[in-house]
Amino acid sequence: MTPPTVSLELSSADARRVRWRRFAVDSPALEPLAHPLWVACAWDQQPLGGLIARCDQRLDCALSRQQMAGRLSLILGEVTLVGAAHRLAGAHLLVLGLGTPEAFDSSVADAIGSEAADRVHKLGHAHYALEVPWAPDRAGPEAIAVAAAFVSAHVRRRLELLGRGGALSVTWLLPQNVPLVSGGHPGRPGRKRRKNLWTRRHQRVRRVVFFRHRRKK
Repeated sequence: MTPPTVSLELSSADARRVRWRRFAVDSPALEPLAHPLWVACAWDQQPLGGLIARCDQRLDCALSRQQMAGRLSLILGEVTLVGAAHRLAGAHLLVLGLGTPEAFDSSVADAIGSEAADRVHKLGHAHYALEVPWAPDRAGPEAIAVAAAFVSAHVRRRLELLGRGGALSVTWLLPQNVPLVSGGHPGRPGRKRRKNLWTRRHQRVRRVVFFRHRRKK
C-alpha cells in the first residue's frame, strides 16, 4: 500500500530558491533541532497535540495551564507568539489556532498557509520549522488535500514576500507516516484564495512570556 504523500509542486526556478527537509513531529530526533522560530498549527482540543504538545512539555505544561485558564486560545484565527527562548532551545514559538478539524477544509488551509507566511515574514525569519496541519481522524485523501493546500499556499506567498532574489529554508513537521515530496508535478496546486478569515480582533499577535525562575513561596 502506497503511503500518503503531500506533494509540493514548484517550477524549476522556484525549486532552486527553496531548501527544505522533513522531520516527524512525533520523533525524539526533533529535540536537538535548532531553529530561531517554530510555527505550530494547533487544533482547539485538550489535551494538546503535535508540536505545541512537545513545547508544552519543555515549558512544564505552562501552555496547557494557559489554555485551561482561557489565556491561550486555539480557535480559528487566533495567533500567539510565545517568547521562551531559554526553554525552547533558543527559539520562539508562533502558535496558529486552527479551530476544529471538521471546519478546516482546503480553502481554509490555503488562507492559513498564506497567513503563516505573512506572520513569519514580519518576524524576519527565512529559516524556521513549520508544522503542517494534519487531522489524524480524517480519511487519507482528504487530509492530504488539506495539507497540500496549506504547503503550496505557504511557499507561494513566502517566495512572493522574499522577492526574486530571496531564498527559503524550512523544516516541515508532519506525523511520521506522512512523507513530504518536493518537486515534480503530481497534481495541480490549489488556487490562491484569501478569504476574510481574520477579523481585526484576531489579527493581533498576543505575546506570552514564560519565565524560568518561579517566585519562591
